[in-house]
This record gives sequence, C-alpha cells and structure tokens, in this order.
Amino acid sequence: MLEFFETIGKLKDIRRTGWVIKGVENPETVAEHTFRLALMSMIYGMKLGLNVEKMVKMALIHDIGEVHTKDIPTRFNEDDQPVTNSEKRKLEEEGTKSVLSLLPKKLSEELFKLWFEFENKGSEEARLVHDLDKVEMVLQALEYRREHNLDLDEFFMTADRSISHPLARELFSKIKKEYERVS
Repeated sequence: MLEFFETIGKLKDIRRTGWVIKGVENPETVAEHTFRLALMSMIYGMKLGLNVEKMVKMALIHDIGEVHTKDIPTRFNEDDQPVTNSEKRKLEEEGTKSVLSLLPKKLSEELFKLWFEFENKGSEEARLVHDLDKVEMVLQALEYRREHNLDLDEFFMTADRSISHPLARELFSKIKKEYERVS
C-alpha cells in the first residue's frame, strides 16, 4: 500500500497540460484539480441525494492513471492532440490498471470497476462526476482568465459539447457567462 500512496503522490507534481500549452504561469497540478472535483462531487451528490461515497471515489481515482501517462490534453480539434481520443482512453486505462495493481486484488478490482463506470458514464453518479470534471476545468479557466487575461475559449468549447447533466449545464452556463463578462 505504501508504494501505491507514493505513486499517486506524483500527481502533485504533474501540471495540467492544457494550462501549460496556453502559457499559464505555475498551473494547477492533477492533484489540485482532483481535490476540487472531489469536493464538487460531494456537495452536488449530497444536494441531489445521490451516492456521495461512490461519486467521491470516482472523483479521486478518475485521473490516477496519469501518474504513468501524464496529463494528455483533450483539445477541441482532435487533430491538435498528441494522440487520438481512443488511444488516450487506452493509455489511461492501462495506466489506471497499473497504479491500481499496487493495491490488494479485491480493492483494485472494485476501484477499477468505478473508474470504468466513470469513463463510460454508466450511472447518474458517473455522468454527473464526468460533467463536473469539465465544469471544474472551466471554473479554473475563469480563474486563469481573471489572473492572466489569457484566451481560454477552447476550454469552454471543449466542455460545452460534452456536458449533458442539467445541474452541470447550469453551472457551466453561469461560469461561461462570467468568463465572457471578464473577457
């Protein structure tokens, strides 16, 4: 277990690639993104009466494979990505399995099942956490827009086409409106 915790600790050093590409000075790490997503999942899960424990677990493990893959960016235009979306998914699945293999088998299998459910949006909880992942990203874009006055429109375009949960759409719209106001 100690090896698992040491391994995932590396997420504290992996900068989110999208922000690096856009020139954000000292951008957030994968771990910082995961922390806020976990809190968002907890709060909105509680508000909607969903399985909060499941949602927080999904949020906490959704990017652990990035210890091995690093943060492969999803771009609005897939041709601008270093790998295709299907290749990215494959690499992240392999990375996630590798990290989880450091845990006892039963625990590893349970967490991989949750990761798979999240990736496939296989439940209301998974759909909401998946969408909140995008909402967290655009909230960060809004904050970087305020701090650095950068053009981060691409993040909103990418998120806009993938968010479907009504609550997440509402949050996205509020953040986008504020982003446009400060632009």
